[in-house]
Amino acid sequence: MLQNKPPLIPYPSHWVALLGNVAIDEGSDRKGDRSRVSFDVYTWGRKMRVDIPKNSFENYFWVAITGR
Repeated sequence: MLQNKPPLIPYPSHWVALLGNVAIDEGSDRKGDRSRVSFDVYTWGRKMRVDIPKNSFENYFWVAITGR
């Protein structure tokens, strides 16, 4: 998800810290579903914005751990 290309084998290989700004755009048109998911993460020593198709998010997001 961070490299804007799908992995050859979908397998969890990297942890990130979710910073927030989660947005789900449910847009669509006649050509098919164009829904997108975007959010900010901290990884590799910097803040990054992830903006991917919703179906990719559903295929490659494995788990979330939360705490207080």
